[in-house]
Amino acid sequence: MLPPLLNDLVGKMNARPFSDPQAENVRRSLSKDAAVVELDGTGRLTLPVNLMKVTGLEPRSKVVVVGMFDRFQIWNHDVYHQGVSVKDDEAYSEAIKLF
Repeated sequence: MLPPLLNDLVGKMNARPFSDPQAENVRRSLSKDAAVVELDGTGRLTLPVNLMKVTGLEPRSKVVVVGMFDRFQIWNHDVYHQGVSVKDDEAYSEAIKLF
């Protein structure tokens, strides 16, 4: 079950017809770099090489895992703490007004 805010967003996106070019652009934009991965027998996951390159990760990189309702993001530790988290903190008050 999705959290209420995410469920609302998913509902709004699902309500837009697939023939709507603007909705399709948003769907693609929000999910274009997504990848389905599976856990191995010991509970580990292997990231696709293209996603590792995009995020600046190398094998044995120090990472930050950020929860996002029913998904998560994996960030290079330094990139996240030197830029992303700062921008997220600055944008929080405006972003929360959207809901």
